[in-house]
Amino acid sequence: KAKVVIDHNERKKFIDDCLNKICKTYDLELIQDQELLDEVAGLVEWPILLKGNIDKRFQILPQEVLQLSMKENQKFFSLFSKKENRISSFVTVADNETIDNGKKIINGNTKVLNARLSDASFFWEKDLFRIKEKGFIKFADGLKNITFHNRLGTLESRVKRIVKISSSLAKIFSIDDKIVRTAALLCKADLTSDMVNEFPKLQGTMGYYYSLKSGFSNEIALSCKEHYSPLGPFDRVPTNKVSICIALADKIDLLLSFWSINLQPTGSKDPYGLRRASLGILRILIVNRLDINLNNLLNFTELKNQEKSLKDFFYDRATFLFKNSNFRPDLIDAVLSKGIFDRKLYQCHDEILSLNEFLTNDRGKDFLYTYRRCYKILQSEEKK
Repeated sequence: KAKVVIDHNERKKFIDDCLNKICKTYDLELIQDQELLDEVAGLVEWPILLKGNIDKRFQILPQEVLQLSMKENQKFFSLFSKKENRISSFVTVADNETIDNGKKIINGNTKVLNARLSDASFFWEKDLFRIKEKGFIKFADGLKNITFHNRLGTLESRVKRIVKISSSLAKIFSIDDKIVRTAALLCKADLTSDMVNEFPKLQGTMGYYYSLKSGFSNEIALSCKEHYSPLGPFDRVPTNKVSICIALADKIDLLLSFWSINLQPTGSKDPYGLRRASLGILRILIVNRLDINLNNLLNFTELKNQEKSLKDFFYDRATFLFKNSNFRPDLIDAVLSKGIFDRKLYQCHDEILSLNEFLTNDRGKDFLYTYRRCYKILQSEEKK
């Protein structure tokens, strides 16, 4: 009666159901965002969903720019039009019913959104003008003015290391060295753009669009976007060869650089994302079933007395990764105890999978029973 939905999950489900109804009514597609749904469900007591349209002059902006701007600044849900092949509408969640059925709320929100998107449009046009004048490759020149870490130099020096590692990997993967070097040079260039300066979460994404606008191939443009992936244990892994090459080089440099200055993650603290980087390397190797091992990838000789520390770190990360895949800890230990650095990681995954399948069927159970019995007999005989 007081128009308060007390249960958070009930509010969340109601918002989700209403979003789906709106999409069905207007023949639109909701761009799923669980994080935003959780947040909005916590901001309202009596959710009322209202649909608005995006001004057509802003619909030319990249989809990710529209989505991020609406999410971060306004907490709007983005609706994609299949007919127009772009984000054309938004949904805002009001906190109560109004006499005019939310007309004033939508008008007010649209005005604020137009102001936000005007800023984004300005940055987009400004970056495109720079590209037209000098090309996207020149954006990389500004990296010399950005410090990566006070003991590891600028982003320009980091990119040089990534280029070097990428070039070595290009030989292993039989990719054109020139393409890989160009992709490596461009991978961080968008960090000097106005758009990424305003929306840091668009790093990589803007590199993709700006590379295409500058005339580079789709695989080079994709590597700018995908070399940050995967961002977590369930995030999509790059499958394009050039993207794989740059993604591995980026993460290898990150790990070797911080290990070289003895700055490893401690406890729950990992400010430089080193755990994520190591998991990324492991997942890229496993998902793409790459015929390369960690000894081939990581030049441990450069680390001197830090080699064991990095190897232990990778071993822990591999164990964590397989546990996240719901494999039994004893099976993981059994396979990984044979070593992970001179073996192909996807074979370790296959072995754990095979062991799991064998030991859960009747033959495996019989084998395990027989083995245990023999083991116990031998133990008792040894005591005698």
